Amino acid sequence: MFDLSKIKEFLLPVFKETYKDDYANFKEGVAESICEIAFLLDEHDVTDEFIPILLELLKDKSSGVKIRVVEGLAKMSKVLGSKMFSKDMIEAFNTLLKEEAWRVRLSVYELIGEIGKTFGRKQFEETLEELFLKYFSDKAAAVREIGVKKSAEIADHFGSEWVTEKLLPAAFEAYSNPE
Repeated sequence: MFDLSKIKEFLLPVFKETYKDDYANFKEGVAESICEIAFLLDEHDVTDEFIPILLELLKDKSSGVKIRVVEGLAKMSKVLGSKMFSKDMIEAFNTLLKEEAWRVRLSVYELIGEIGKTFGRKQFEETLEELFLKYFSDKAAAVREIGVKKSAEIADHFGSEWVTEKLLPAAFEAYSNPE
């Protein structure tokens, strides 16, 4: 059995220092560890202690670090739900969607598609929909492809009304006015 007080007492200070390391592979491991351990802690500890570290790692120059964080956030979202996605996190997603590295953008669209299903339509429309629908105009075919797949999954949850009101107009706009 885990002693949560020991995790907070010994591991949290280690994470707070080690995520600043210069070695990208090490930071990827830190991100993965944080996301795995987050399941053991309460919501308060995760949002107050781990999310700020992950937000900093999302600013890393290494695409691999950013992708690893996004993958970890996808796992965490299944347990913690929408509570972990603050305004700062949404802004970080917006920044990542402007990344030159298409794999980073792809991982963010995958994450947004996954968490969109857990958010529910109203919260998705208020927080993530605008970001998500940008995939139509992404220059990488793989990103557009994953966007289409995730759109189909979201449409299954939100229904034909969402497709008619939101998805189709966004698709029409993107293809009528390519950037």
